[in-house]
Amino acid sequence: MFAVDNSALLAFDRQILKIYYYIRPPYYVEDGDGGVRGLTADPVLRAAALAHVPLRWEVLPPAQHLPHIQANAGPACALGWFKTPEREHLAKFSAEIYRDAPFVGLARQNAQAFADQMTLDQTMSNSSLTLLVKESFSYGEHVDTLIRTHRPRRVSTFEENIAMLHMIQNGQADYMLLAPEEAEHLFTLDAFSRNAFRILHFPDVPPGNSRHLMCTRATPDSLLERLNLGLRGIPSLP
Repeated sequence: MFAVDNSALLAFDRQILKIYYYIRPPYYVEDGDGGVRGLTADPVLRAAALAHVPLRWEVLPPAQHLPHIQANAGPACALGWFKTPEREHLAKFSAEIYRDAPFVGLARQNAQAFADQMTLDQTMSNSSLTLLVKESFSYGEHVDTLIRTHRPRRVSTFEENIAMLHMIQNGQADYMLLAPEEAEHLFTLDAFSRNAFRILHFPDVPPGNSRHLMCTRATPDSLLERLNLGLRGIPSLP
């Protein structure tokens, strides 16, 4: 009979999980001590501690997250992604780590085309308005469906929200969509005045999207199950 090397099994079970992230306040920010904190990072840190899963954080541009996950080169997850049918064919997803508030729009304060209580459906069907979108991003099933249906005039960019708001300010597009958590953070930056922008609340926008860890197929189910327990506040055995 062969002896079982329990230490080897334990080492496999405790393998380091790589987490891809990028700087996107207030969801994930570097804390200055080599760590990552934020609305989506904090629940993962707590879950990993409860699950006894060591993490290694790796900063990576967002456009490279999905290709790295598809490469399937060992246990790794991208932080804070929406779960879509297309992505579920390519990756494993954790339980929910955070749920956004409903999307809002940001436009210039002096923009005349946006009426009070204007729906997002009406806004996107207005061919005179240009929507600024982040390239390769999903805005969730509802918004993505509206974009496919109405095919609004669009400007696409790989830039982050700060640069995108400058683009709105400079008239390169009429409005952008984002979670109100992100909008509030942008208004704390010295470069922007809240009075220069208008927040658009769309009555037809559903509750915010849930965010998850999007993981490689090589990430063991047992490891992901332990993290999911941690996300629900249930500690794993050491």
